[in-house]
Amino acid sequence: MLISKIIPPDSGLYKRLSDLAKSLDVFMEDYRPLDWFWIWTMFVAGMSTHGGYVDRYLFWEFTPWHIGILSLIVVTYIMAVFILKRGILKKTLTVKEIGSYSIFGLAVFLLGWGSKPLAGLKYSIPYIAYFIAVMFVFIVPLSKDEKSGEVTIASKPKKRLYVFISLLLTAVATVIGYFFDDPVSSTASVVYLPFLLVALVTTHVRHIQRARIFSIFIMAMFVSAREAWFLVPLVILFYALRFYYYFRHQIVYPTFSVHMDEEQ
Repeated sequence: MLISKIIPPDSGLYKRLSDLAKSLDVFMEDYRPLDWFWIWTMFVAGMSTHGGYVDRYLFWEFTPWHIGILSLIVVTYIMAVFILKRGILKKTLTVKEIGSYSIFGLAVFLLGWGSKPLAGLKYSIPYIAYFIAVMFVFIVPLSKDEKSGEVTIASKPKKRLYVFISLLLTAVATVIGYFFDDPVSSTASVVYLPFLLVALVTTHVRHIQRARIFSIFIMAMFVSAREAWFLVPLVILFYALRFYYYFRHQIVYPTFSVHMDEEQ
């Protein structure tokens, strides 16, 4: 990361900024900004899908940026304060939590859809299928060796089962998105499929890590193809989190690189 060359860990400025980052620990713990990526993506997916419902050829639209940004701020505040901070959604995702996360994701999508949510309910199906598929990848059990720091797959049978379910759901999202004439959900899903295919037929943990890393990113980028303004808050959040983790823990995170000594 460029900032590590400009402000190395042994500099006085790093120490001052590290103290500032440390003061954000409570905020990071309570409001969980890492979760904002998928919350934002589901919300803007609702906006994007409704826009495509009105105009099939909607593409790279900046016009509603002020409405979108304001809506995103309001939704983020409500979700962070009343859902994430209160622990209604558990921090550690398990099979039992998939149901509550799915209901929450659907609610966020319909908020983004706006008026006539019953119509949006139908078009949410491929997005919810994709979202659940991603959750199954995240519940693949990984273990970390305390001495070497190496991360491995803790249970290969569970890994095969969860990845297979994820693959099926992503295929369903592709097909339903196609029949709903929704190029965003269908294309995002078909782009994500190879990550799951590789993760299913191989045993190395790095393929699970890649499937996790690129899951939300892929959908967010295709959603941005319609709602282009969405790229701005995504980039701001991405680099804000990178600065926090660098100055707080001396690590580059979030990242698109696979690190074999870290659990993703």
